Amino acid sequence: MNRLSLVLFVLVLAALPACAQKRAEVREPVAEVVVQPRTIETELAALTRLEREIQLLEPLLREAQSAAQSSRLQFDYDALRLDLDRIRLGIREYRAGEISQPRAIEPLSGDYRR
Repeated sequence: MNRLSLVLFVLVLAALPACAQKRAEVREPVAEVVVQPRTIETELAALTRLEREIQLLEPLLREAQSAAQSSRLQFDYDALRLDLDRIRLGIREYRAGEISQPRAIEPLSGDYRR
């Protein structure tokens, strides 16, 4: 055994008690986290807020679009509006209980470069 191997071996032996102590600490039971179940009312309230937040983006979109300068790459504000409308419609249909059967979902564009 060369000198480097011997030094590594001694270091590993010296570290074993510390590793055993850490392993014992990890095995201690972890306090259980109690998660309160969300009710359908809290979900619907959150979705209503989300729909409202999406609606509040429209003035920001108009402001950004009017401030946009012509360049080689331009942001496609119309595509973003369509995606946001699709999300809002999905939330509205879910809240109204209009979705009873699984249906095909049209993907969002996500590509806003012209």
